[in-house]
Amino acid sequence: KEGADYIPISEIVNFQSGETLKNVSITILDDSYVEGTEYFILKIESMEGDVTFSVSEAVVAIQDDDVLIIGFTSDSSVVTSDGETSFKIGILSGKVQFGVSVHVILTAIGQKEDEINICIVEFNHYIKKYTLETNFSHVISAESYTEAASWIVQLSSDSPDINIILDPNQVYMNTQTPTSSSSASSSCESTSQQLGIYTGAALFALFALFL
Repeated sequence: KEGADYIPISEIVNFQSGETLKNVSITILDDSYVEGTEYFILKIESMEGDVTFSVSEAVVAIQDDDVLIIGFTSDSSVVTSDGETSFKIGILSGKVQFGVSVHVILTAIGQKEDEINICIVEFNHYIKKYTLETNFSHVISAESYTEAASWIVQLSSDSPDINIILDPNQVYMNTQTPTSSSSASSSCESTSQQLGIYTGAALFALFALFL
């Protein structure tokens, strides 16, 4: 954005006889917010009208050098005595730019290497932490679990244009023997909006904390 990401210029460049190269500097403005790659257009034109250019316009990319770290927070707790599990996901380092959203996908991977997509959570300038409560004792896969099993819940991102590190990106859980043969419902809500939902066989509640 002009004035926020770079300082606009309008400069006259004079070529003397024998000169073939001139340098023009454009100041890029740095900030501490994580954002995607941004672009601006640089144009050149003749003042006298008798000069032609093989290339008169160029697109300049501004690549962000800030990094966002998202992971399971240090105060995450796992409770498996009754099948209830609770853990927290948050931004551990970095700040998200206004108007930018970062999506993180939660996936459970079982001993049989089957995967259950839990949900997608969205981080932005205002939402910085989520608390997830789930009961994996109700997990019913296509083959139906009849005994306790170990699961890995891991994080991944579908925001390739953002410099993001997911660390720590895994937690381990043990499920209890299922007490019901019916599939559990899935919902994934924050206090401000309905988030994207993947169909999964887990019962959980998700809360967004606004900081």
